[in-house]
Amino acid sequence: MTPEALKARLGTYRLSLLVMVALIAMAVFGYQLADFQKQGTQSRVPAMKRTITLLKDENAALQTRVNQLEVALNLAEQEAQSGRQLQQEHLQTIAELQTQLGFYQNVMAPETTQDGFFIDGIQAIANASDDQFTLRFVLLQQRDNRAIVKGNLEVAIVGSQDGEPVTLTAGSEQFLPEGPIKYRFKYFQTVNVKFTLPTGFVPESVRFDTYVYQYTTLRGRYQRTVPWEKVVAGESPAEDTP
Repeated sequence: MTPEALKARLGTYRLSLLVMVALIAMAVFGYQLADFQKQGTQSRVPAMKRTITLLKDENAALQTRVNQLEVALNLAEQEAQSGRQLQQEHLQTIAELQTQLGFYQNVMAPETTQDGFFIDGIQAIANASDDQFTLRFVLLQQRDNRAIVKGNLEVAIVGSQDGEPVTLTAGSEQFLPEGPIKYRFKYFQTVNVKFTLPTGFVPESVRFDTYVYQYTTLRGRYQRTVPWEKVVAGESPAEDTP
């Protein structure tokens, strides 16, 4: 039925009344539906608030646990670092004590080493300038009577330059121009000499040679050759190489 036919059948007044009743019914239904949805939402709010509170509490507990674990990790790392540092210090102390023990054994207990004259602690230390070194070592007297020994120690560096074998001897212009090292002692004597290697010179070993005198009596000849890499590392071998 069309609106014109309905209007003709019911009349204008009745049609308006019918439309108004329909609008009121729709408004009432809409209000009741909105109120129902509102009540449903309000009933869920406390549960949602409780869930949010629980989640906040759980998050706070987890954050506290994370902070505790971070503190424990930092403490463990610091303890491990302290342990490594302490271990390194102990190893260094042991190495120093072993070096001192070997030195004093050579001085005070000749029966534990070879007889007579001996050179210990041979080391070449690089200086700030290129090819400049400080050669350090200790001369030891190992005879039972501990009499004074003396002599001139010849020091030479054996190597190569431009592919040719070269030996730098004490007293030359290139190496120790002051000449052989003079020594005179009863127990031991430390030696420190500076030298500069020629440009392009490749060192291979350091050679020592001396005639040892006790007062005016010749006690023998001492010869020793030490590889350059061991001299630089301060790890001179225990045995002499003639």
